[in-house]
Amino acid sequence: MSNTTYKVNEMKNNQRGAKNALVWCQVAAVVGILLFTAGRSNAQESAPSDVYVASQRFYVQKLAEDVKAKHPELVYLNLRTIPPGRTESFKVGSAPPSRGGKSDAGDLEAERTGKPFIEPIKNAPQEFHILLPLREKSGKIIGNIAIRMKLDSGKTSSDALKLAEKINRELQDRIPSKDKLFEPA
Repeated sequence: MSNTTYKVNEMKNNQRGAKNALVWCQVAAVVGILLFTAGRSNAQESAPSDVYVASQRFYVQKLAEDVKAKHPELVYLNLRTIPPGRTESFKVGSAPPSRGGKSDAGDLEAERTGKPFIEPIKNAPQEFHILLPLREKSGKIIGNIAIRMKLDSGKTSSDALKLAEKINRELQDRIPSKDKLFEPA
């Protein structure tokens, strides 16, 4: 009989131990979630004011990636506008993806004038940097586009500008409104 009592007590102790282990696992999971959430909040809050970090993946990022994938000549494609909750223009979509720095005076010039700007890249033959106004489908300027492209030998600034304007039209056709840029992808 004492052997049976011993086994019953041992089973109860094992059950208590399992329950305690389960409780500690649950506590650890909750603490982990709280630490992860606090870490994400701190990371977003500590971003400098000259950097835009999107809270989620928006349509504008997908759009940039789709257009770059269609044009292998592009080294990068950056889309810039004033994001919700901000008062200054930032890079809000890019391919390849990168953090959203604040637009500088040169970026804003294309937006302000509505005219493209093109320059060959020094020490990089057949590469061009182009700035264009970013427009929604109606033609309204909502930001600017920065493109770097590498063209085949013999191509000129004129060829680069033609390709950039084609890309600009593709983007414009896919932007019904500025608000659409910030919808979830």
